[in-house]
Amino acid sequence: MNDEERPAPDPGPAAERDAAGGSAGPAAGSLEPPSGAGEGSGPPISVEDLEREVAEIHDRYLRLAADFDNYRKRVLRERAEIQVHANEGFVMELLPVVDNLERAIAAVKGGQP
Repeated sequence: MNDEERPAPDPGPAAERDAAGGSAGPAAGSLEPPSGAGEGSGPPISVEDLEREVAEIHDRYLRLAADFDNYRKRVLRERAEIQVHANEGFVMELLPVVDNLERAIAAVKGGQP
């Protein structure tokens, strides 16, 4: 089958909609709100519902702040612990050097070569 005998590919519904002047959806450049999303759509929100939502959000905020404070304290504790262990290792490696230095100083003072 050569190119002249092949049927043209079907452009699909998107091409037909674009040719008819339609859009691909609400995000396709239309700044209008979706249908039924204007004022008065849906039941009114009560004050109690709003107060409950504010309380929930405030509770989540307090919990997040407490979690962050605990994280901060834990990091400070871990950093101090790491520093102690790092200093401990350094001192353990330095101890033989200091011992040899003290022996060398004692040998020079005592007149030993």
